[in-house]
Amino acid sequence: MSLSRAAATLGCASLMACASPMSDPTHVAAIGSTSASTSTSRTSLGGNRVAIQAAPRPDVVDTFDIDLESLPLARQSTEQGKSASFTLRYLADGSYQIGLTEELLVEVEVGPFRAFNGQHPSMQEAVEMSLFPDPPLLPCGASGPGFASWRGLRLSKWSEQTAEFVEHDGRFDPVACRGVAETTLTVDAASIWRSAIYAFRRCVEACAAPKHPSYREELVLIAPRAEWVVSTDERTPTRPHVGAFSRVALPLVPGRAAAALLHVTWRDLDDFTKMSGGSVRWKDLYEESARSRRLALSIEVDVPEHEAPRAMGFVSVVRFVEDESRAVR
Repeated sequence: MSLSRAAATLGCASLMACASPMSDPTHVAAIGSTSASTSTSRTSLGGNRVAIQAAPRPDVVDTFDIDLESLPLARQSTEQGKSASFTLRYLADGSYQIGLTEELLVEVEVGPFRAFNGQHPSMQEAVEMSLFPDPPLLPCGASGPGFASWRGLRLSKWSEQTAEFVEHDGRFDPVACRGVAETTLTVDAASIWRSAIYAFRRCVEACAAPKHPSYREELVLIAPRAEWVVSTDERTPTRPHVGAFSRVALPLVPGRAAAALLHVTWRDLDDFTKMSGGSVRWKDLYEESARSRRLALSIEVDVPEHEAPRAMGFVSVVRFVEDESRAVR
């Protein structure tokens, strides 16, 4: 049975919607709840039941197939990225800035410290950034982590069809507060949905022997900044990204399924897609007033033991109770 038919059989927007636990009602949108418009009493074996006054189920506004085998494959690179570096520095007002030697929409990791830059980074000047965790643990000083990684999208090579994703790993000098790349991975991620979700495959194990039983890949998704992220990959943080993009990796393991769910606001969706230089508009998905609501971007992958892997995407409009009383005119 296909993913979409299985979901339809269970009466859900997607298989993830059927399986997701409602551990936090402020984060999960009334999956399986009764529409707020239905307020009449019902008679059942348990007696009279009154419909819960909660937001209705998400409205599925789009679905799309993902051809995994056609996505570009990136392998671990030993290419020297000597020209790539970044610096962190304090400002007089107590905040920090990041300087880049290339024009990237970037995420920086140094030990437990993680930072994103702003929507429009520049090569000529330091860029304002958001910090994680809060309060930030700036890794600069007499001692600190000796390793850094940073990754992001190259603005000059970002279009509606593809986006160049770059990942650097290298040394970090805590005294100079500077990271220098030693290896670089570059791949042209392909757009899988309206210049808003890009994806590529990445080899993570036994890469030199694709026919070996231990050979493994992962599906990497690049999407807009998310308010909330959940994934079958235990490495995915559940705390929202604080920058301008989200990165989620799904393991492609034979005999297993994988899924990711991101809650994205219309504004963040627009900001992200505008950076590709395209002319994508969203009026065909929902009326203009829906900008007060969130989108749920769901990707589901099935990897049979002896068949080609299958993947689908679902886009739903998520409405919380507070959204129902705060419509944008």
